[in-house]
Amino acid sequence: MVGLVLLATGALAAPEAKRLKPLRLPNGEALVCAYFFGHWWEPWRSDDGAVRRDLAALRGMGLNAICLDHEPSQSFDGDWKYLDREHRLAKEAGLNIIPWLELKCGADMSAHCAEVKTRWEVEVPVGEDRAGKPLNVRVWDPAYPQILAKYALLYLDRYLKDGALLRLRDGDRLRPVISLTVETGWDNASFDDGTHARFRAWLQGRYREVEALNASWGTQFAGWADVDPRDESVFGYGRLPEEVTPPLRDHAAFRAELINDALAQAGRLVRAKHPEVLLLAEVPYTFSSPHPHAVTHRIAAASLAQAVAYADIVMFRTVSPILSQAELDDCRMLEGRGQRIILAHRTYEAANFCPARAQQVIPEQAAGWAHGLGYYSWNEMVDVHIAGWDQTDRMVECITRINARYQDLTREKT
Repeated sequence: MVGLVLLATGALAAPEAKRLKPLRLPNGEALVCAYFFGHWWEPWRSDDGAVRRDLAALRGMGLNAICLDHEPSQSFDGDWKYLDREHRLAKEAGLNIIPWLELKCGADMSAHCAEVKTRWEVEVPVGEDRAGKPLNVRVWDPAYPQILAKYALLYLDRYLKDGALLRLRDGDRLRPVISLTVETGWDNASFDDGTHARFRAWLQGRYREVEALNASWGTQFAGWADVDPRDESVFGYGRLPEEVTPPLRDHAAFRAELINDALAQAGRLVRAKHPEVLLLAEVPYTFSSPHPHAVTHRIAAASLAQAVAYADIVMFRTVSPILSQAELDDCRMLEGRGQRIILAHRTYEAANFCPARAQQVIPEQAAGWAHGLGYYSWNEMVDVHIAGWDQTDRMVECITRINARYQDLTREKT
């Protein structure tokens, strides 16, 4: 069976009444989604019958949408074969699809430059890692948002009318949802000369004088040209997550702004043709999570709140069944910006959310601090705890109960 992500959060003080309402499907159900993949590992356990059984089980558990990696390389594989199948089978099952159209802000297209050039006749603007080797795209290059928007428009043209693409109610309108990238972040990239030049200009705009920079960083630069993010003695990328230096914080903030600018531009290009589209940003960790992996990702990938300012909806993966007050405050901060939040919980340990207290807290926090509920794990891989765990039936029962409670808490009053 399928793997899911569960947002396990612990209600602290009840928040003030929210300004924004839950995300709702056309039939009025509040959004409850799961990460689910029916491709990539063909034909292992992934024929139509296997996918149908999984999707029927998901729908029976109270889920109404699935989140899938539908990146450019996967549309190339079999000429949309696997993506077409997932839309067909999801529609059959009464489920909607939230597609992730890129990986880590350009990682998929940069890994398939030759195919992109052959199919779309464009050059992918590839950047560099700290060792000077090609890695990911240069997100600030005007070509990147244009390529990303091109693919998003191809995808919408293919699935907007007859596919299973998720639509959400917005007043009397139904608005389709896409995510321009999964795992929002520029992972270990941005160390090319062009990015460095932009970083130095950004620092000058912030600090004005190099002396002010030195005072903040504890450095002794003679001029702006001396700033080099590849200098391990100053920046310390290799010391993450144990040490987060002021230079690392500034470099991450700068790169997060570049990410947001690029994805915002791609969104504008998409909306020039489809103004009704809602943009979702997926973030692997809450911004205040103390987990070491979260700390590393926020800095090394610049996965900060600044990076997702462009989005209408932000989906958090969580690492703990109980969110801290700081993480809950992340939700309130985003809502204050006018963004809705989906809390998606990892299902690595059934013990995290099967106890009675967790089954109460999870839907309460999703209803009180966010606008949608989700579950995260990979399908058909070793960490599919729904598929391979020895207490699968118990987990399914718990998730079904949580989903029903969430719908009760968010039910529209007539």
